[in-house]
Amino acid sequence: MAFLGGAALALLFGPAWVPAWGAAAVLLAGLWALLRPLAPWLLGGVVAGLLLTGAQLEAVRAHRLASVAYLEGEAVLRLRAVQGWPARHAQADVIAWRRADPALRPVQRISIAFYAPLPLKAGATWRMTLRLRAPKGDPNLGRPDPERTRFAAGVHAVGYARGLALALTPPAPTLMERLRARLGDALAPLSPGPRAVFTALLLGQAEPPDALPWDRLALLGGIHLFVVSGFHLGLVFAALRLLMTALTPGVPGRLLTVPLALGVGLYAAITGGGLPVQRAALAVLVLLTALTLGRGPRPGRGLGFAALVLCLAGPGALLSPGAALSFFAVLVLLWPGGGGLGLGALVALQFRLALAMAPLLAAFFGWMPAYGALLNLLLSPLVGGVLLPLGAALLCLSLAGVSFAIPTLEALGQGLLALLAWLAGPGGRAVPLEAGSSLALALATLLALGALAPGLPRLRLAAALLAVALLLPPPAPPAKHFRLTVFAVGQGSAALVEADGRTLLVDTGPRYGAEGGSAFSVRVAPALRALGVRRLDRVLVSHGDSDHAGGLAALQAAFPEAEILGGPGALACNARRTWRWGDVHFTVIHPPPGAQGGQGNARSCVLKVSAGGRRALLLADVPRSVERRLAADLAVQDLVVAAHHGSNGSSARVLAKRTAPRFVVFSAAEPSPFGHPHQDVLARWAAVGARAVSTGKEGMVRWDSRWPKRLRCARGAAWWRASAVGACGAEAPRSGAPQNATPSSVGLK
Repeated sequence: MAFLGGAALALLFGPAWVPAWGAAAVLLAGLWALLRPLAPWLLGGVVAGLLLTGAQLEAVRAHRLASVAYLEGEAVLRLRAVQGWPARHAQADVIAWRRADPALRPVQRISIAFYAPLPLKAGATWRMTLRLRAPKGDPNLGRPDPERTRFAAGVHAVGYARGLALALTPPAPTLMERLRARLGDALAPLSPGPRAVFTALLLGQAEPPDALPWDRLALLGGIHLFVVSGFHLGLVFAALRLLMTALTPGVPGRLLTVPLALGVGLYAAITGGGLPVQRAALAVLVLLTALTLGRGPRPGRGLGFAALVLCLAGPGALLSPGAALSFFAVLVLLWPGGGGLGLGALVALQFRLALAMAPLLAAFFGWMPAYGALLNLLLSPLVGGVLLPLGAALLCLSLAGVSFAIPTLEALGQGLLALLAWLAGPGGRAVPLEAGSSLALALATLLALGALAPGLPRLRLAAALLAVALLLPPPAPPAKHFRLTVFAVGQGSAALVEADGRTLLVDTGPRYGAEGGSAFSVRVAPALRALGVRRLDRVLVSHGDSDHAGGLAALQAAFPEAEILGGPGALACNARRTWRWGDVHFTVIHPPPGAQGGQGNARSCVLKVSAGGRRALLLADVPRSVERRLAADLAVQDLVVAAHHGSNGSSARVLAKRTAPRFVVFSAAEPSPFGHPHQDVLARWAAVGARAVSTGKEGMVRWDSRWPKRLRCARGAAWWRASAVGACGAEAPRSGAPQNATPSSVGLK
């Protein structure tokens, strides 16, 4: 069984870090030192688990589409899951390809979007024409890397359906699916908020997906309470065992294992059987088997067995945040050095979990809730001890026709949402974390575990402090420096300038369709949270095009105190606008005095930021004719955010020569629907020695005037990526020999 424990650890640490042999060696050596009596068996299990997991994940990678350009083909699909009403997204298995590009043939599982309403249901078979590309995404801080998430889900390509679609066979719902649908219908009379609460708690469904305040829950550290996991299944198991013991006094415990297993299995099936539920159900199965055989429970073996089975069934899922955090939390609970049931012990346990989970939270999100450890002492018993059993009982009563059941559920749901809104005021804070390299993450994890193990208090304190130090981000720039972040928002623009403790957001990213969604809500706001930005002092809207100003309404709702320049009814944005924060100077150099930035690329607000001889230029969407006029008054720059996402109508040759930056950043999607950045534009910047970086390729880009020769980018190197990455972070000269005209692949977490 030692192999199973080793496999569990391999699943936690192996898949994402298999190529980082230095980090793996440090981790294995540290585990050997901490667990020397079991070291030979444990290390053997870790190595075997790494090899097994790596081999299976390599097989998953072999089916992925590598092309970032869209390829077209007709396919027969079986829908696995459908999201939205009407359906907007679906995951599907490809049964057969017809009239498809040859590169699409290996693709077996896809994620697709729909721009026309279709009566889609999970389990149905359809024939559709698809446009697909590599399963990449735009990584920013604050949310998991979308490419890693898709790889974890086994998705080989992403895209959208186009043209006609033909339904071949209707879905054939199973008995469990019909039961889930019946329970969902029973909750339908509730208003959207309470319905979302109890649909998530009792059925394991996040629908409607926007009814629960997920961002608020994240800041409070309470998302895990509304995503059915081992916490909920453990409560159900304990309640069933107490109930059966009370109803059958004198019956040996081993005779109750079968009904207990059936009850736990039914709850796991009703709630959808997600990966954390599968892990917990398998661990419970091992526990019940041990009780049936008359042996004492060994939780470590249950966790190891669950890890091994899930590894064999689908190892890619173990790269997902929920699975990794779930396994690791249980590992911490089993780690030597804990124990006790009093209030002090519970408080200590929450802080132990916070310390141990910090490295994983840094790797997946780049931040952690500031008061999550304390708030969980309130929210966990409230949700698990009150709402879950009461909700289940009231749902059963509503099925029986009891009239007060639905109004009581409504009141409970509204009360919970009001409590969350009240707690979010003082408690909704984030602590930024710096993921760093794989080696730093491995060291931080090892030190955190060492700080939790029994031993000398001084050594444990030192280990905890070192672990925290490895995860802290660089300090905010001092008064004479500034930091520039260009977010990855697809085909649009949004950038943040931090100086002297204040923040300026330049543009808000695009709006998404007619539903009112925006890149600001989905991508920029989580990244701001991960960067520790709690307040925006000023927002500059360069012009009114949707790809730059599409998120303005969402921004004003999230940061009502922000001063707006250039938006409708806001302060004018023209060349008379200049200000200073500390020793950092901000100057709008276009449009001319008297004009107001507004609609049209030629009226875009162009911003220049400078401090201590370091300069950055943000060109918005101005055309080449404007750039030629501006070039005469421009000095050499360290970084330029290229105009109009790199279109061939921008980046005048004279501007490139005058500014000669170390870095030029293109805020563009990949693949861009307009072919941005254009190859001629790349050649013009390469001719002056600028290193080109595209947010579509490299994700969120950060530059600090304290270290002007380096960029930091969200898309780091990883063995599971669909395409290779290169040398972000390498020293970049201000000018020199022309470099490759392709945007450099850059990597930093």
